[in-house]
Amino acid sequence: AMHTGIGGVIGRSLRTAFPEEPQHWPETFDTVLRTGRPIRFEHTLVSQGRILELHSFRVGGPPRPRVAVVLSDVTARKRAEEQLRIADRLQAVGTLAGGVAHEINNQMTAVLGFGALVLKALGPSHPQASDQSLVLQAGKRAAKVSQQLLTYTRQQVTHRSVLDLQEVASDLRPVLQQLLGSDKQLVLELRDGGAKVRADRDQVEQVLINLVANARDATETGDTVSITIGDMTVAAPMPAALNDMIPIGEYVRLTVADSGAGMSAETLARSFDPFYTTKEVGRGTGLGLPMVYGTMRRHDGYVVARTALGSGTAVELYWPVTTRSDELPEPSDEAEGVDRLAIAGGGAVVLVADDEPAVCGLVVRVLEAEGYRVIGARDGASALATLEDVSARPDLVVTDIVMPALNGRQLADVLRTRWPDLPVLFMSGYTGVGDVVDRLVPSEAAYLQKPFTPGQLLHAVAQLRYGTPENRAAGQSPPIRDDIQQA
Repeated sequence: AMHTGIGGVIGRSLRTAFPEEPQHWPETFDTVLRTGRPIRFEHTLVSQGRILELHSFRVGGPPRPRVAVVLSDVTARKRAEEQLRIADRLQAVGTLAGGVAHEINNQMTAVLGFGALVLKALGPSHPQASDQSLVLQAGKRAAKVSQQLLTYTRQQVTHRSVLDLQEVASDLRPVLQQLLGSDKQLVLELRDGGAKVRADRDQVEQVLINLVANARDATETGDTVSITIGDMTVAAPMPAALNDMIPIGEYVRLTVADSGAGMSAETLARSFDPFYTTKEVGRGTGLGLPMVYGTMRRHDGYVVARTALGSGTAVELYWPVTTRSDELPEPSDEAEGVDRLAIAGGGAVVLVADDEPAVCGLVVRVLEAEGYRVIGARDGASALATLEDVSARPDLVVTDIVMPALNGRQLADVLRTRWPDLPVLFMSGYTGVGDVVDRLVPSEAAYLQKPFTPGQLLHAVAQLRYGTPENRAAGQSPPIRDDIQQA
C-alpha cells in the first residue's frame, strides 16, 4: 500500500515504499544518473485507483550522485481532465445527433406510418406482405439507433415515476428469458430491501434488455446470466465508469452478471464509446453500453463494470433511492379500457398542425380512418386561420412543437384562452434536455415522440380523450407511453 505519511517513507527505498513499483523505474533513474536529464512520468497505483506523477532529477555530483524523485498525487486533476474530455465528446456527439434527429424522426414517422398502412391494405396473404414487413423492420431499426444515440448523449425525453426495480425486473423476466434463449439460464435474485427509485419505466426495461442481450452474446450454451437487485449503502465515494465517482448515499444496486468470456482491460476501456463493438457485422451497433450509461446519468445514477478475460462480466447499476411517494394514480376501469378496446373517433373534431407535409398527411389519414373529423394545417398560424373560417371548436388538438409563424406551444396557449379545457397532444422530432421539448412543452402535457406508428398515435389520442376523470378535471392528461406496438 502507498505510505501517505512522511514518516512512512523516510529512509525507505522506493521499492519498499511503493511495492507496485514497475520494472522500468530503475532503468529510468539510471538514465537520469547517466545523462543528468530530468524525466517526468506517470504511474497508476492500481490497488488504490490513484495516479502519481513522478519528477526525477539528478542531485549532487561525483563521486556519489543521487536521483531525487518528487511524487505528486494528480488523481483529481486527471479525473477532471477525463471528465472534460468525456463532456466534449458528449457535446460533439450530441450536437451531431440532435442536429439530424429532427429530420430523421420526421421522415421515419412517414416511413413507419405509411408503411403500416400499406401492410394493412395488402393483408397477410399478399405475396408482398413479407417484403413490406421487412421494410418496416428496417425502419424501426433505424429509428431505434437514432433513439439509442440520443439516449447516450442524455437527450431522450423521460417520463419518471416511483418504481420498485425488483417488481420491474420480475414483470420483465419472461421477455428477458426469451431474449436469452432456452439454452441459457436466467437467475433473478431479489434481496431484502424494497427501496424505491424515481425513473422512467420504459428506459429501465430497455437497460435490462440491453444488458441481457450483451450477456447472451458473450455466453455459450449452458451458461448462466444473473440479475441481482438489492439496497446498497455507499459509505465512501466509489469510482465508476468513465471516471465518475459515486457519492455517499443510499442506492438500489441492480447487477447483471454472466459467466461468459469476459473482456480485456483494453476492450473494457472502450466499451462505453459509441459505435465501438467487438461483435461481427450486423450483430450490434456499439450503442448498448453507451445507451445504458446515458440512461443512468440521466437518472443521476452510475455504472460500474467488472470483468476479466475468462471470468465473465458484471455490470452494476446504482440507482439513487427516492423518498418521494408521488406515484401516478392507478388508472380507472374507464382508462384501462383505452388499451383493451379500439375506440372510434365518433365524429370528434381534431385539429392537426405540422409543417412537415408527410407527417401532417399521415396523422390526418389515420385519424379520419378511425372516424374523427380532422382539420389539417401546415403550421400554427394556418391552424388558427382555418378555425376562424370553419367556426368550429375542436375536441382535441394534435400539434407539432417547432413550426414557422406560430409554434405548437403558442398555438395551444391561444386556443386555451378560448377553451381552457381543450386537450392538446404535442409531438416532435426534437428531443432532449435543454432542447425545444423542455423549453416549449409543459411538464404535465401529453407528448408523443416521433417517429411513431399509427397504433401509437391512436393510443395517445384515445388516452388523452378518455383519461381518468381526475386528470380531465385538472386539465391534465396521463403520461403517454410511446412504445406500444402497432395493433
